[in-house]
Order: sequence, then structure tokens, then C-alpha cells
Amino acid sequence: MKQSARQFGLILMLLIGGALSACRTSGPDIPRYRPPTESLEGRSTSWGAQVWSEATAGADSIDQLPSLQTELHDPWLARLVARARISRTEAELARVGAAQSILEQLDEKATCDQRAILIAELADLLQAGLPNEVADMAETIVDDAIVEWNADAQSALLDGDLETAWTRFTWVAHAAADGRHPRVELEAIDHARRRADRKVVAGGEVSPLQPRVLAYTLRTLMQRHVDHPDWRVLTAGGFASLEEQFGSDEPSDLLIDIQRRFEAEVDAKNASSDPSTRTLKQAMENLGRRLQAASNAGDFETDVDAIRVFLDGMLAATDVRTNVFYGADAEMFKRMLDDSYIGIGVMLRATPDGIELLPVSGGPARRAGIKTGDVLLAVDGTSIDDLGVRGAMEVILGDPGSVVRLQVRHNREPDIGRIDTVDVIRNSVERETLHGWRQIGVDHETRPIWDWILDPECGIAYIAIREFTSDTDRNFRVAMRDAGRELKASGGPERQVEGLVIDLRTNRGGRLGATERLLDLFISNGSLFNAEDGHGNAIGNTKARRSNTRLAGLPIVFLIDEDSASAAELLSGTLQATNDAVVIGERSHGKGSVQIITIQPDGYLVVTQSWFLIPDRTGGLRLIDRLANEDEWGILPDVPSPATETETMSFLEERGDWRSNVGEDLFILDDVPTLETTEDRPLLDAVILLRARLLSDHAESDPPTASMTVGHGLGERR
Repeated sequence: MKQSARQFGLILMLLIGGALSACRTSGPDIPRYRPPTESLEGRSTSWGAQVWSEATAGADSIDQLPSLQTELHDPWLARLVARARISRTEAELARVGAAQSILEQLDEKATCDQRAILIAELADLLQAGLPNEVADMAETIVDDAIVEWNADAQSALLDGDLETAWTRFTWVAHAAADGRHPRVELEAIDHARRRADRKVVAGGEVSPLQPRVLAYTLRTLMQRHVDHPDWRVLTAGGFASLEEQFGSDEPSDLLIDIQRRFEAEVDAKNASSDPSTRTLKQAMENLGRRLQAASNAGDFETDVDAIRVFLDGMLAATDVRTNVFYGADAEMFKRMLDDSYIGIGVMLRATPDGIELLPVSGGPARRAGIKTGDVLLAVDGTSIDDLGVRGAMEVILGDPGSVVRLQVRHNREPDIGRIDTVDVIRNSVERETLHGWRQIGVDHETRPIWDWILDPECGIAYIAIREFTSDTDRNFRVAMRDAGRELKASGGPERQVEGLVIDLRTNRGGRLGATERLLDLFISNGSLFNAEDGHGNAIGNTKARRSNTRLAGLPIVFLIDEDSASAAELLSGTLQATNDAVVIGERSHGKGSVQIITIQPDGYLVVTQSWFLIPDRTGGLRLIDRLANEDEWGILPDVPSPATETETMSFLEERGDWRSNVGEDLFILDDVPTLETTEDRPLLDAVILLRARLLSDHAESDPPTASMTVGHGLGERR
């Protein structure tokens, strides 16, 4: 199970439409791709085209493509295929061994927490793939656990025990991330996130909201949400949320009185007509004032902000991706949107083992010695058990130059289990959202220098996009320009990028405008983007412009995993269907909705505005969201190349986990990977496929030379 089931709102999956993505960015022009009439050095492409056709038709793995079963005349390709076969077999055996070990431990008397961790690991192994006999046993255990924990969570809600409800929903989300429960996983994540919010609210750890937020949140949801929900549905959700908060079978006299007074103001019993906009606004503001007064007076018998609880119920009546960020949450959300911000450069995720840290490459936390997977124990002397995730984030944020002290337990070899106290100086954090396949140096600004070329002989380039920001298309153009310069420097002015790997693993989406501009580089006519409302009516259609097209016909392989979402699915799925691109990896997340971000007086409101569609290979369009299309959600890989969570983290650390060479964040040249040393199976699969496409079976070539494997053209940092 990967990060999608573990974020609970801290890391967002968004395709942001509207005004925030409307701006266009400039970037260097890049040459048009010149499709060869023959392959390199005039060799026939018939065999390579056959390999590509076999991949697009679907295969169990790259090394099992029929055309790769015969004797290969390219020694380097033969070596890569042999490595891929051995690596895949070893990974499959390791998963079986891990699953059998977990099954044995579950037969013993494990504690509830231990059982939750083991079942989460079992779900991760199921998602990556197990033999039928082992999978059958694992699926039964996971399914039983989901049913049990869901029942426990519902019972806890009736008893007003939000702590237990949050814990059980969290466990359900991890167990349901096995690829077989798309809706259950998402709904459990939503339940866990909302109950986590309630825990903080009930603990009095956040500032109370102003009464006005209820009125403008209601108005925005009614006007902008994809389903245009009725005000009765939204307010009913709010009152139900209040009732749940107090854990009583019957609403209190106070709640009954507040609800009756609201209904009287809007004349809710008169079903023949709706109140005017002004009447509804005034009634919502009055409702907010009454809830605020009752909270301040302690009438609810708990330290709770009833406005937040009511707001949460309104949101729950829409969809799991519509959310609000008010008060302190708004500042944290803004930092997620910004390309740079002041902080320590770390993301937090809740796991059954605790709050894990994901330090941003090159950031203050990494420079101070924080490592990926470290478990957070305390912040500035306060236990994480007392702070919670949101509380920890609020304490971690601060002024530039100030220090925050983190106590962590290292969770990886060789330091696994060791507890350290690390002082981190808050400073500017700049995310590197697009990178090459390996870091080969550090520039004078302590930023990474990337190698963009995987295979110099065949002209195969690699570009990873970790999120779609407003300037992703510009940075992509710069990367393509630099890759072309590397090839020309070593092979002459006629060289060009002949094949491209676009790595979208763990890319959770981002700006729609940047995604459309990227698609426009590859598609010369037809639609780039299509969307519809909740009733199936078309509400968005962006057309390609031939004048922008530069890379039509370029052979492309996409790498995706279960955390590839939203804009990543739009880009890979569209080019898979229309441009003969091959997708390698895992089934994507299935997040096919567009959110708009509206700026409110107290923060931000993120509203699902529409569902987007992508082309299929039959000329039609299809929805990919797991909530809108429960059978055919997400992007299915042409060639599966699954991995466990630990493996994926290792692969991606090797790809984009760059070092600033400052403090504890050392860059060591001897650690730079090559295609002969990398363990990144999906990457190897992509190189095999593209090399086979670009070389015929009559090719005689030697393995890449030292200059090819170490990288020779540094390019310039964007």
C-alpha cells in the first residue's frame, strides 16, 4: 500500500481548474520531432514495431513479450531483458515469502495494533501481486478485517468515541488499498480525515471559525459543485454531524431548538418554494451565531467549535474531495500550493506505525539529518500523541531562521530503531517538481544537476514529473532542450531525442492549464480535455492547436503507479489512447475530477466542479474516477510492473531524491546509479521497450560506454 491511503488530506490529489490555472507560461521552443523512415543507421524497424505492438496489446511483463523470447542480436538489450526477468522473479518470490510470514504471525496472538500493521502490509503485497493460492488466503483475511473495523468504527461513532472511530477508519483505509476496494478505500480515508479533524476540534486545538463561513460555504457549494446540491441536503448533513458529535441516540433539546429556529427562518416546511438568496444567507449567518454562542457558553458539554462540526457535515453531503481550509489550515494549504515556502521541508503521513516523515529533497530537514521514513515522536518537547498530525504541523511551521526540535525514531537500516533529537532551522523550501533520471552534480546554488539521457546510443531521454505546477510545461521544454543538446554534443547536430520515458509515479495531479499545454506538444488536432457535470452534460472541451505541436509521433513510455492521479492520469491516459504511448507500472489511482479553489475571507474552499473524460482506444470517451466509474476507473498499464511500497520508495529515492551537499545532505558521486546497477524494475522495462523499438533485431551494438552510463552533458539548471 502506498501513500494514497495514508495521507488523509495532508497531500492532496487535485486537478485544479479555474482561474488559478488559466495563466500561460512561456518556455524555450524545442525542435519538432522528426519521425524516421527507418531506424538508426538505416536499419529496418519492422521487428521493433512488432515488439511495440505486442506491448500495446497487453502483456504480463516486458520479459514475456513474444518477440523478446527469441535470440536477441543486440547484446545490451539481451542483458537488460535477462536482468528484468531475474529481478521480476526475485521480487515475486520475496512477496510470497513476506505474505507467508505475515499469515503465520496473524495466526499467533497479535495485539490489535500489531494486527493492523500486518494486515496493511498484507494489503500492500496483494496490490503488488501474489500467486492465487496465497492471494485467496490473504484476501479473506483483509476482507474480514475491513468488515470488522468498519463495524467497530460505526459503533464507536454511536458512543461518541471519536478516537476509536478515527483509528478503525484509518485501519480500513490501509486494508482497502489492495486494489480491490476502490470506493471503500477512498471513503475510509475521508472518514478518517474528518474524524481526525473532529478530534482536534474537540480538543480545542484550533481557533474557532466565524459564523459567516457557513453562509458563503453553502452558497459556493450550491453554485459551483458538480452536483449543485440543494441547500436542504447540505444543512441536513450539518445537523446530522452535530448529532453524531455528541454521541446520543436522540438530539438534545438545544440542537432541536437551534434547528427549529433555522427552519422557521427559511420556511423549510413550505416545499412549494425556496427561500430567497438573501433569506438563506441571513438564516445561515444566524445559525452560525447561535452555534458560536452555544460553543462559547459550553452548552454542548464539550470543548468544541460547533461551526466546524456543522461545516464538516455539509461537506460530507457532497463528495470526498470537496473540502475547506480555514484558519490555521488555510496557511498550511497555501504552502502546499506554493512552489516555495518557509518551513523545514517535510511532509507527514499517518501510518499504523506512527507519523512518518517525508523530507523534501534539499530542504532544511534533509540537511539537518531527517531521513525518509523516520517516525516522529515529539516536536519541541511535546509528544506527538498529544499534538496529533495537524498540531505537529502547526508547531513545525514558524519564522525563517528559527529552530524547531524534532525527536524521531529512524525506521531504516542501518539506523533502524535508533532515537535521535534533531534541530532543524526553518528556511526557504523550494520543491523540485521535474527532474532527470539521476543526479550527477550540484550547482553553485546547491541545486541538482540532472542527467536526462538514459541511453545515448538510442537517444532515449527520461523526464520525471512529480506534480503539475504552473510552470511544469516550461520546465518540460527546458528538459527536452537540454536532452537534445546532450545528444548533439556527443553525436552531432542531427541527433535528437528518439524515445522518451515520462515518469509519473506518485504524481497526484496539479494544474489543469499546464497539463493541457503539455498535451498540446504531442497532439496536433482534436480535443485535449473533456469534462462533464453530474448529469452527463458536456461543460468543457479544450482543442489542440497544430502550431503548438512539437513531439507528435515520438515513442513514449509512461511509468505510473497507484498514486498517479488526476492530471497524471489525464496526460498518460490521453496519450496512451491517441498517440500509441505505452503505459508500464500499476493501475493508477482513479481520480478523474476537476477541483476549483475559491478564495474565501477565512481561507480556501476546494470544490469538485466536474468529471473529466479521457479517450479510449476505440474512439470514444470514458470517465476514470473510481467514484463515477466503479468498473473501469483509472489507467490500466499495458505492461504491469508492480512494486511494494518499500520498493517504490526505494526506486523513487534513486530517481529524484537529490542531495544539496550541505550539512548532513551529502552528494556522493560513487552512489550515482547506472542502468547496470539500478534496481528500478519499471525503469528497466521502459528502457528495454524503447531500445527494442529503436533498434532492429539485426542491430549489432555494444553495451553503453563509460561516457554513456555516467552521463556527459550537464545542461543548465532551469
